[in-house]
Amino acid sequence: MTQNKSCQDNKSCRLDDKFSKCEPKHPKPENILLQCGMVGSNNTFTTSEDSPFQIAQIILDKTCLSKPKVVIKFSSAVKAETIGSGIVRLKYELFRVSSSGNPLSLENWMFEIDVNFSESLEETFDFVFCDSLNCSDCYQYFVLVTPVEITNGEATVSNGRMAALFQSRCEAKKDDYKISKPKKAILTCGQGNGGVRLRSVLGIVPPAVNIASVSVDTSSLIKANTLLDFSSIITIGVGEQSRLQFEVFRVCGKSTPLSLGVWIFERFGSNDERSINFNFIACDRNVPSSCCEYFVQVTPLEQSGIFIDEAVVIDNVRLTCLSQSSCDCINYDKYTAYDEKRDCISKPKEVLLSCGSGTGMSTFTPDSDQAFQLAGVTLDTTGLRLPQVNIEFSSIISIEGIVDST
Repeated sequence: MTQNKSCQDNKSCRLDDKFSKCEPKHPKPENILLQCGMVGSNNTFTTSEDSPFQIAQIILDKTCLSKPKVVIKFSSAVKAETIGSGIVRLKYELFRVSSSGNPLSLENWMFEIDVNFSESLEETFDFVFCDSLNCSDCYQYFVLVTPVEITNGEATVSNGRMAALFQSRCEAKKDDYKISKPKKAILTCGQGNGGVRLRSVLGIVPPAVNIASVSVDTSSLIKANTLLDFSSIITIGVGEQSRLQFEVFRVCGKSTPLSLGVWIFERFGSNDERSINFNFIACDRNVPSSCCEYFVQVTPLEQSGIFIDEAVVIDNVRLTCLSQSSCDCINYDKYTAYDEKRDCISKPKEVLLSCGSGTGMSTFTPDSDQAFQLAGVTLDTTGLRLPQVNIEFSSIISIEGIVDST
């Protein structure tokens, strides 16, 4: 019996009258649905007494919802201004709503700046959350921003974006038109340009530059939804003051570039060299069935520096794209004739969705600097051929220091 139990832990077993036969157990590709939320409005907080603000929400198609996993992706913009010694602390809180209408808090994240001089900044704030559902009627998520502390300043939150990847029902009833059929997806990893160094010379602001791009063939998709995920690290020098515009464009075939949104990075008044994560997501709906390219362009709007050799450096640039039909795909057999004439058509592929877990937290001090594994996820790609893997990670880093006035 012990041997049988051990076998069952790692394999799929069936018991016959004479013997137990065990076969390797491999995960099958899941039916994953991509759904995009609406772009949120903006709100400015001036005191901690201001009312909370709902910045984004997404309503899932509950007729397709299946247990147990939903991955929520969120990004927003935060513009904070302080005069003299100022503090801005905002709490981002993710809620889930069931059909009963009672919101349940799932997790919260803190945005905070604490400076001893006048400073103006605008950057992004984002997170990823994996929810394990225990009910079939939980279908709405939203993010609430609450001012925790605002001293000698104000904060504006805007550009809230949400998207969800969730498991759909594998078996849809043919006579139930409300249940969408499972859809396959196309995952494409883009390329960054290896980094860019922006430096004004004699007061002349440098020109716009493309820093990332990704190509996706949506010929086999119908009115596709596309989720773009952009990440980068911006390093700004001690005396550098800068305002940058990040803009996402889509080009399909020979069409003119279509703007999908603008994100601003701004840093004025800082006297420290800093490296900041600048990440955001963008959802594109009803994408034409064509060979399309998405690219991110950075335009310096304002830039100045105290030191000649200082600049703003953008590196570690990543751009990924996930596309999926928003309605039922046509029969793939119809593409046989096309395949003989052109190699452009990419057939949608099935997707595996795996949620990892955090491994706790660690505090680093000058006396304790050992490496710490913060999170992990296990993938079984046995059933996949030459798979592409997209890793999503998010965390909160808190820095506390003591200023020596002597």
